[in-house]
Amino acid sequence: MRSACTTIGASGEHAERAGETALAIDCFEQAGKEAQRRFANAAALSWLRRAALLLGESAPKRRFDLLEQVEKISDTMGDRPACERHVRPAIELAERCEEAVTAARSHVLLAWMHVVRRDYEGARRHSDTSVLWAGRIEAPGERDEIEAVALNASAHASVRLCRFDEARETLQRVLSRAQALGSPRLEDHAIAGLLDIAAVLGQFDQVLALAERLHTLAHARGAMQRVAAALYFLAEATESLGNPAAAISLYEQALPICRTTGDLEKEAHTLFGLGRSHLDMGDAAAALQWHAQAQRLYEAVDLPLDACECAGHAARCQLQLGMPEAALSIVNPLLDRLDSDLAQERADATMGLRSNCQQVLDAVLDARAAPLLRQLFVDVQTRAAELTDAADRDRLINALPVFRGIVSAHARRGEPNAPR
Repeated sequence: MRSACTTIGASGEHAERAGETALAIDCFEQAGKEAQRRFANAAALSWLRRAALLLGESAPKRRFDLLEQVEKISDTMGDRPACERHVRPAIELAERCEEAVTAARSHVLLAWMHVVRRDYEGARRHSDTSVLWAGRIEAPGERDEIEAVALNASAHASVRLCRFDEARETLQRVLSRAQALGSPRLEDHAIAGLLDIAAVLGQFDQVLALAERLHTLAHARGAMQRVAAALYFLAEATESLGNPAAAISLYEQALPICRTTGDLEKEAHTLFGLGRSHLDMGDAAAALQWHAQAQRLYEAVDLPLDACECAGHAARCQLQLGMPEAALSIVNPLLDRLDSDLAQERADATMGLRSNCQQVLDAVLDARAAPLLRQLFVDVQTRAAELTDAADRDRLINALPVFRGIVSAHARRGEPNAPR
């Protein structure tokens, strides 16, 4: 039996062949939305792209709405290049036609893409541009909502640039505006931003409280993808607080929701979390299976650094299973990648990967372990100094598992402490 979206799409094809372009656009758009409702993301992308292509430049606002849906689905599927390909034409079209709503929304979407690729200054530029266009929107409610989304993107970039006070102030403004507008979606994003700050600073009790609030809000509005995100945040914080058994339970609740909603990136993170937690429980065989699934998915959604970090954990699993040669065969190409395609990554971004490699090298008495650990120790001190003041530095290092592990390993080797 043909699905509803296929039937509607076929009607659109008949209309297109008959030269009834307006009807074809309506059918393709409806087919895309029906496919999206069924989480048939690939089919949804196909129908919506066809609708946008037929629409051309005849209706900028409608075309942007279609492109925005395409962008969101592409993002869910982990296809970021496709996201950008669809948003940039929308920006050019909107600015040329002086469609303030479309231009503002397009720039904020591009801001989030820059956040994902770790271009935080670029994200702030597009956020600022979005706010400028939003100021030209006449409808107060729509203007306020778009400004709030743009400010949220700017705050997220500020967190990554370690401008925490600035980010908190911005997010509190977004939260107040969301509550005034009665917008649970914007409230969700503001809470998630505050949660992100707490996680970066190792304030995991705050993370738990904010994630519970996020979970309640997402459930109330039936936003299952955000329910999964809240469960993931709860699991990650629980894992960081040293309770892997409880973390496994939370990750297991999040995983089927990620799969049902087609959120491939969050599914990969959840699989990775399950692997880490099983390894912490001493079950290296189970951990290795989870890591294998996570690594394949990270590669599928083009997240090479995450895939490499996952492989580093897999190497530690092999070590625990009594297979040091297998562990070293994973680590050697990872070290090569750190000197090649991953060389431009920030030191703090590769810390987890390098720490896993160092642990394997140390276990097999490889001479490369000692200098790698010394550099990791220096990087921990540098990163801690970026994140917080001197009075809070020891708390932060003890709170973050990767930092704590590096400093403990450094102490066990009897290395002299680097100046803080």
